[in-house]
Amino acid sequence: MKPSRAFGRNQNRRSTKHTKDETGGQENGGQENWFSACSCNLANAGRTTIFLSFIFLSYSFPPFLSVGLTSFVLYPCFIRGYIILIRIPRVHVLPSRLDFRIMKFALSSSLLSVGCIAFLALASPADEPKSAGYRLLASDKGWVAIVSAKGEVEWKTPTNADVHDLWQLPEGNVLFLYGPAMVVEMNRAHQIIWEYEAKPKNAQVPRVEVHAFQRLADGTTMIAESGNARIVEVDRAGKIVHEVPLTLDKPDPHRDTRMVRKLDNGNYLVCHEGDGKVREYDRQGKVVWSYTLDLGGRPRSNGHGPEGHGTEVYGAVRLKNGNTLIAGGNNNRVLEVSPEGKIVWSLDQRELPGITLAWVTTLHALPNGNIIVGNCHAGPENPQLFEVTRDKKVVWSFRDFKTFGNGLASAHVLGLPEGTRR
Repeated sequence: MKPSRAFGRNQNRRSTKHTKDETGGQENGGQENWFSACSCNLANAGRTTIFLSFIFLSYSFPPFLSVGLTSFVLYPCFIRGYIILIRIPRVHVLPSRLDFRIMKFALSSSLLSVGCIAFLALASPADEPKSAGYRLLASDKGWVAIVSAKGEVEWKTPTNADVHDLWQLPEGNVLFLYGPAMVVEMNRAHQIIWEYEAKPKNAQVPRVEVHAFQRLADGTTMIAESGNARIVEVDRAGKIVHEVPLTLDKPDPHRDTRMVRKLDNGNYLVCHEGDGKVREYDRQGKVVWSYTLDLGGRPRSNGHGPEGHGTEVYGAVRLKNGNTLIAGGNNNRVLEVSPEGKIVWSLDQRELPGITLAWVTTLHALPNGNIIVGNCHAGPENPQLFEVTRDKKVVWSFRDFKTFGNGLASAHVLGLPEGTRR
């Protein structure tokens, strides 16, 4: 007589009735059926949960899929094989300590797999968008793109420049850098409706780069020309209608300027990357205020990521209270300084849990006091942008290494309240 598997419904129903085997006539069918059924159910549960765990893992790391398929087959074979080859021929023996260890292993594996599934379902790969609450205009990887609050690309266009400034204009057109020295205004149909290309003003200028620009209230466009050491205001016909000379300690076409903004008082706030200074100029080019960055008590070090440290400043915004908010570039921090040059608030490299500052770039000062900060070259483990309160709590972050990358320097966050300074 062949031993009963006791895996089916009918067998389980009969398990309450004691039967006699052919070898000893001992009543033990209930124990054998109970043990086999429990082990079988655990095997099935373990197989399913382990397989699903590896399916989740394969989403991040494809080789795990083959491991999952293997476990789907081998796991129940191990449990069932033990039951069929060892336990059933010895039905007259009650479950031993080894049996219960096997069952304990199956149950533990199942519970562990369920835990893995829960954890992996909550975790997401690093290249998935981590945006919530804001639409965003930004540039990286040779593209200028608008992404939704869910991280979906709404609009994109190629660019031939490393974009360090860009704007969405009130009518919806985008003002951005199309080439190293060419600023264009493009509509949503990808038509260029205005452009200006900066060129060397004389033979002594080797080349010109543009890193900052701004559409002004009168319809002209302010453009900072690195290499020419000047700011120009250009009308719709491409004619220069005003020029402001800049003061430079270390002239360099690539490093003369970064972010430049025209202030409410008509002056210009200019970040000089090569000089490590923020200067305010009047309309004639006279320096009326300046701030020199320091190393903050740390030694200078090379590198564009968190390992690098210097005074190559990137951005500055004049606040309503008269203070100046500074994005320190590779200074790895944000500073708010008073007109007297005193630091009244700061955000250092490692003050935020889970975020390390690298090349600090974009700044948006919101009316409620919060600050949106650009964190360029910080690596995929850090957000490219985040919003922080004045008591240094992160309330929003953006991380999208699929549409953008580690070189996202300039971003224009859309839909911010009136009164936001950027």
